[in-house]
Amino acid sequence: MSAGRERRRLRPFGAPDPVRPEEKARDFGRSLKRLAGRLRPESRLIAVAVILTILRVACSVSAPLILARAMNLIFEGAVSRGLPAGITKQQVIATLHASGENKLASMLSGMNLHPGRGVDFAAVGRVILIVAAIYVLTALLSWLQGYLVAGITQRTIYRLRSEVGQ
Repeated sequence: MSAGRERRRLRPFGAPDPVRPEEKARDFGRSLKRLAGRLRPESRLIAVAVILTILRVACSVSAPLILARAMNLIFEGAVSRGLPAGITKQQVIATLHASGENKLASMLSGMNLHPGRGVDFAAVGRVILIVAAIYVLTALLSWLQGYLVAGITQRTIYRLRSEVGQ
């Protein structure tokens, strides 16, 4: 018995033949049209699933951006704590410019500083609660989308099996 025949005999049922490449679809466009026809009864739910996907992605992208605000609050609070109390942000920047620290003055001018105060943990907590709510919403949207797609798939397969059984 040749090595090629032995390989075919040993491969599991349904596994691709390692000797011969898989055959490509002959008419992809026609198959796609048939699939679209099969999914037509579910078109509204498919549209809802697509909208849920878009909302979920938007939430997933926005949450880290909002979380960056919490990091900014912590950093601004740490810098503010190191500045002397009783002076304004403008006075700190003017003093830095006078001493030749123009880069540091430029950096501090873009920050929301309150000299001598420190980190506003209440504001940081609010931002973190918002981010947590967004992550919970993202999980809910993901679950709902999966539920809808599973139902669409089950009903479509049921219809196909019913047609084959007739």
